[in-house]
Amino acid sequence: MEIFKRFFKEYLKPEKKGLAIAVIMMFFVAVISTVIPQMIRLVIDRIIPQKDFSLLNWVIIGSFFLLVIRNLLTLYRVKLVFVISQKVLLEIRKRLYSHLQHLSLSYYEQNLTGKIASRVTNDVKDLQRMIVAGSSRLIQQSLTIVGVIIFLFVMNWRLTLVTMSLFPIMLFITSKFGRKLRKVNKNIQQKMADMSGVLQEAISGMKIVKAFVNEEHELNKFMKEAVENKRLNIKRGSLYARLDTSINFTSRSSTLIILWYGGLQVMNQNLTVGELAAFITYTQMLFRPIIRLTMLNNIIQQGMSSLERIFEVLDTEVEVKEKSGAVELIDCQGEIIFEDVSFSYASEEEVLHNINLEVSPGEMVALVGPSGAGKTSIINLLLRFYNLDSGRIKIDGVDIEDYTLDSLRQQMGIVLQDPILFSGTIKENLIYGCPEASQEEIERAAKAANAHQFITNFPNGYETEIGEKGIKLSGGQKQRVAIAMALLKDPKILILDEATSSLDSESESLIQNALENLYLNRTTFVIAHRLSTIVKADKIVVIKEGKIKEVGNHKELLEEDGVYKELYDAQFKKETLYLDADQVS
Repeated sequence: MEIFKRFFKEYLKPEKKGLAIAVIMMFFVAVISTVIPQMIRLVIDRIIPQKDFSLLNWVIIGSFFLLVIRNLLTLYRVKLVFVISQKVLLEIRKRLYSHLQHLSLSYYEQNLTGKIASRVTNDVKDLQRMIVAGSSRLIQQSLTIVGVIIFLFVMNWRLTLVTMSLFPIMLFITSKFGRKLRKVNKNIQQKMADMSGVLQEAISGMKIVKAFVNEEHELNKFMKEAVENKRLNIKRGSLYARLDTSINFTSRSSTLIILWYGGLQVMNQNLTVGELAAFITYTQMLFRPIIRLTMLNNIIQQGMSSLERIFEVLDTEVEVKEKSGAVELIDCQGEIIFEDVSFSYASEEEVLHNINLEVSPGEMVALVGPSGAGKTSIINLLLRFYNLDSGRIKIDGVDIEDYTLDSLRQQMGIVLQDPILFSGTIKENLIYGCPEASQEEIERAAKAANAHQFITNFPNGYETEIGEKGIKLSGGQKQRVAIAMALLKDPKILILDEATSSLDSESESLIQNALENLYLNRTTFVIAHRLSTIVKADKIVVIKEGKIKEVGNHKELLEEDGVYKELYDAQFKKETLYLDADQVS
């Protein structure tokens, strides 16, 4: 109930005018519906015995117009409720998507993509059914029930009490099965999200699945979720069948009781035949809505489960928050200082321990070290994707937590090891961080990233559609487009996270030459396994086991004969072996 109160306050209250009109329409529909049986009583008890053809015609014509008005009111009520529901659902989708955009990366690391997407799609769809097919009909049927009960008491209160003697049984049945159905519906929706997650993960990694001949394994994973989903749906179907059967049996039993008791009343002249006919019509009008309410109960339970899951997402706290009074980062110079920075992911062990590092404006800083050393974590903290455990990071002498998130990240351009592109054209991707860029600026950035030539080789050039995640481009082409995106943004702080890992040696050499000019007047962080690409770095930071082991330029670190020299010698020997093997072949 608390969930529905919140839903009404936050989403339905702004539409109270339209809802009020819809309820008024429902009221008049209920009134018209309860008047019709009185017409039947009038025809049987008065018009037929008196053979009043004129009155019969007027009653039929009047009843026909009442039915026309009833149907028109129903038509406009359905349209109005549908429009209101779409407004409400649009606002929910907007809030959900907006909140998901602001949630920290840790949330996405802990939840499957398909499960998250299910909240915005499947759960909102179930909520729509609850509003349109559930709540509106619930009000309509409830008004009809109230109107019918009033007429029944006016006609014959004794017979009404006999009719209503079975109500507690029907309410008990509905309540008992309703609780079970809500629990099962929630489990089904959860299982649907799990299935969606497994499916989306398998599709995203289809190359790996096929390469490792793991189709059977992925099928088993999916079928495990699908079989459980089947079991839960069968359970729901069984519960619903038992509920429907129980309600129908109770309503049919009540009709027999009314015929028996009402027949006695007619024979004792305490009730007319017309009144009995009207009474039976009313009881059918009474029990039909009750049966429908049990059917609507299933839809409403599903909707309430979806609403609960939607609010779970909306109530998820944003971990990386913007301080009250945060200032804009304007005219960034690019001075960066790490002071005793320590960090761990969730409840895991620390991945960074007391990092202290000073970077001057315009410096090129290379972060090197074995996998898992903490290089990418340093970049993630600089971008404020996560909160620090301790210490602080300053840009231009100000703690980055004192800057607004948008202005902080606006000063940075990043190219990841696995480039992420969006479906659309190459041009749309290039201007993702700089939508106002001119064609000349776009091409200049593409040329600097050694992407212009392969782009213009496509028949549609920059307007070429690249498919979902840029699937139509090779790994190297995607990487070069991603580099061009960062360059077009023209950030004061440039971050290259294994940015040349997907390029062949020739392309890498060309890009390195182009980037050297772009490093000027901007602070650059480079994460690279190929040490040959960072020998010209102003500062090389060697990280191992989350700690800074060495800092210096290429020449200084080789002379120190430490960790960097070990890494460099090991990589140089490996490259020499590859060269020797090529010469032999």
